[in-house]
Amino acid sequence: MKYARLTILVTLFSFNSFALEGSTEIGPKVSCEQTDGSIVITYATLCKVAKGTIK
Repeated sequence: MKYARLTILVTLFSFNSFALEGSTEIGPKVSCEQTDGSIVITYATLCKVAKGTIK
């Protein structure tokens, strides 16, 4: 019974991760050039909050 519950939970979480792959509530992942010139992969909203430029 313990393994059945574990299997069900793993299955549910794997489907949720596939559903959120491309975009999330805070936007899609983008290349963001930060104010110091470095480029990082982050979410669009976080890039705008950090005053970065979406590339």
